Amino acid sequence: MMMWSVKDELHERVQWMFGEASKDFHDRVSHLVAGEVGSKKYVVAAQLGKTIMTPDWVDAVWNTARFTSVSTYNRLTPTVVIWVQL
Repeated sequence: MMMWSVKDELHERVQWMFGEASKDFHDRVSHLVAGEVGSKKYVVAAQLGKTIMTPDWVDAVWNTARFTSVSTYNRLTPTVVIWVQL
């Protein structure tokens, strides 16, 4: 039996909402999901003006999507890429 980590679960939820989750930073990354403030990834994302959210944000969007039509697709930003750091 494979054990799922919190990071794996967040990646899967983002993908189910038509987003892309990446363990690496690249030019299409639009958000950082950070479990802590001050990490290297957090500092880089902040310096580049990326949106920084908590894992609870992904959970809240996921729970909302269970009852309404929610996706990470947006006409102004067609590719939302989540960079997860936990």
